[in-house]
Amino acid sequence: MLLVLPLLPGCRRDAAAEGTALRTPYATIVDIAPIRIGSRIGSLDVSMTNDSDLRLTMKRLEIRGPGVGSVVRVAGVEAAPKSGDVDTTPGGLYTSDPPVARFAGECHVQRLEPFGGYILEPGASMRAWIVFEATAPGDWSVKSQTVTYEVVGADFTQVIPIGYQGSVSNTSRFPVFDPDAACMRFAEPLG
Repeated sequence: MLLVLPLLPGCRRDAAAEGTALRTPYATIVDIAPIRIGSRIGSLDVSMTNDSDLRLTMKRLEIRGPGVGSVVRVAGVEAAPKSGDVDTTPGGLYTSDPPVARFAGECHVQRLEPFGGYILEPGASMRAWIVFEATAPGDWSVKSQTVTYEVVGADFTQVIPIGYQGSVSNTSRFPVFDPDAACMRFAEPLG
């Protein structure tokens, strides 16, 4: 006797299950001032900690929302490990790649790694370094982001409740802030 069972929604073998291994310290929407067409701005705001007892292998970060792809495009996503040393910078918006900051009389240059394949050990924290490029006038927003990671051969997705909202204009003067000139020898301006 042959028993045939239908494949139920949510039971697909290749579908990623909902994950719970990542902890985020807060949920927020980052307001970004209007930026000029052709300019780029980097964000180091998406913070996550591996709250599990297993290693997580990051696969991708999906950034979607109204205006993403038409008003702004995601020019890059990288893993930014949080070590608390000089290879870590504070979260926020940056006009340098990698992010650089000067405090306690020392230049701090954020270490960046490819996002896909980055291993987040149990208890370790990281941020996502996301570079947005302004491509056309208009408004854009992201309510949250979805990270896909692998644990012991299985894929999981988890919504990270950190988003963005902003606009692009031909006449905007932002970004105008300048990272510490002494630290720019370690980075390239996003411009």
